Amino acid sequence: MATRKYVLVLAAVGVLAAGGCTSDPTPPVAGSQGASPSGTASASAATTPAMTAPAPAPKTVAPSGSPVKGCTTEQVNVIVGQSSGAAGTLVQEMDVHNTSAVTCTLTGRPFVSVYGKVPQGGGTVEATLGGVAVGQIPSTFGQLGAPATPQNLTHGDYAVFFLKWSQVPVGSKPCDKADGYAFRTPADASVNHLVTFAFTVCGGEVQVSNFMPKSSGF
Repeated sequence: MATRKYVLVLAAVGVLAAGGCTSDPTPPVAGSQGASPSGTASASAATTPAMTAPAPAPKTVAPSGSPVKGCTTEQVNVIVGQSSGAAGTLVQEMDVHNTSAVTCTLTGRPFVSVYGKVPQGGGTVEATLGGVAVGQIPSTFGQLGAPATPQNLTHGDYAVFFLKWSQVPVGSKPCDKADGYAFRTPADASVNHLVTFAFTVCGGEVQVSNFMPKSSGF
């Protein structure tokens, strides 16, 4: 009897051991995450880009700027601005508008030649008034006599210059009636704009300023 009980006990222990190995249907958590570390690393590398330090930006050298060229007459348009005057001396502002697509510069004073009606063949023609000289506004005439400085104009920018003349007759010499003037920039040798502007010149001279910033206008 003692022997039989021993055998039954061993048999029961064997059944319990076998039941412990098969009773849990859920696999261990560690096994469900993947048993192959190398496989997990490969999947991660395939979906996540490697983080690397950004490459330094290449050094660039700015190209040397070309010098700004002088404005040609065809690059600008002249607009009659405001006037001022006292004691028979009149000053007229002229606005110079850069209508071109590029930056250009105006330095010095423009070429100006006054024109009006001149007798010819029993009638009159529009021509240069030979009796009207064109000089420079003297440096003693306040701001309008300022020295020349470059006026760089981008597209749409303005510079100004001024005309100065007298309306007071000198002795018996008649005054000249002008209908306008021919204009060209210092960068041009021959191309002129005809600016329509009626005025009366006494004393036989019109004076012209240098080009100035638009802020110098009236």
